[in-house]
Amino acid sequence: MEEIRRGWEQIFDGEPSMEFRLTLLHQVVHEDTAVHIVEENILVGEDREPHAPVLVTNIYHKYPDGWRMVLHHASPAPRGPLPAVGNEKGRLH
Repeated sequence: MEEIRRGWEQIFDGEPSMEFRLTLLHQVVHEDTAVHIVEENILVGEDREPHAPVLVTNIYHKYPDGWRMVLHHASPAPRGPLPAVGNEKGRLH
């Protein structure tokens, strides 16, 4: 686990610098599990325009010592407006 943490630290401490701008599109929390669907826009170095957006699903589990991410999946976003996620009841279908 410590090697994974060090790997991520090296990525974020490296050059060029990266900045992540996140927009929460949808979230579901049930007991000890949470799912967040977000749009990530990544700025690299001195760029002030983000690279193509990425759609991300993060799943978290609540352990006795707090919430931990148990899954992260990212895919390039389709071109054009994003479709609505979920409905008024928080259901996807």
